Amino acid sequence: MSFVQTILANEQVENGRCWRCDSEVTTKDIEGWFFRITDYAEELLAWTEKLPGWPERVLTMQRNWIGKSEGASSTCRGRTRDLTITIFTTPRHVVRHTYAVLAPEHPW
Repeated sequence: MSFVQTILANEQVENGRCWRCDSEVTTKDIEGWFFRITDYAEELLAWTEKLPGWPERVLTMQRNWIGKSEGASSTCRGRTRDLTITIFTTPRHVVRHTYAVLAPEHPW
């Protein structure tokens, strides 16, 4: 049996084994790289349609991980202080929001 020794997402592990080749999965600390995938969200989502043989549950998890979000910005003014904040949320929430709250520990 040959082992590919690749990195798997949690969603690709079933009962401690790789969902593709059934090899045992082990945890290792490795150096990692981070990418700003929001710049590539459209392309990444399009490619999820071109992955033959991938279980739909894994594709759904990948789409959720990519996390493309349509949204809108809204500006709120402080009632008791000269303060303006901009929030980003889903469009349906922008038209309905009546207030925004800052955490008590926020420096403002």
